[in-house]
Amino acid sequence: MIQGDEWFMIRQLFREGLTISEIARRTGRDRKTVRKAISAPKQPAYKPRVPAESKLDPYKEYIDSRMDAGMTSAAKMHREIRARGYGGGQTILRRICIRSGLRPSKER
Repeated sequence: MIQGDEWFMIRQLFREGLTISEIARRTGRDRKTVRKAISAPKQPAYKPRVPAESKLDPYKEYIDSRMDAGMTSAAKMHREIRARGYGGGQTILRRICIRSGLRPSKER
């Protein structure tokens, strides 16, 4: 992805008469990328991504309440939320528990 300054530089080099191949050599970009930057009517604007919904989102409130009550095992928590309909794995639950301080991360 070409950022702002580089996009302007590519277009300036092209206006100065450099070939697409020469611009690609100088910038370290592929010729197709340079051609795309030159032919674009305006600088591309990239939109931020919307975070994907997690399988754990419907169970966050329950997980928080169990952690507040002193739950210390991600395996036990996994069994409990599976009984409530959770269909995901235990790994993502462990990550949530580590981030919130329920359990320490293991050094590898």
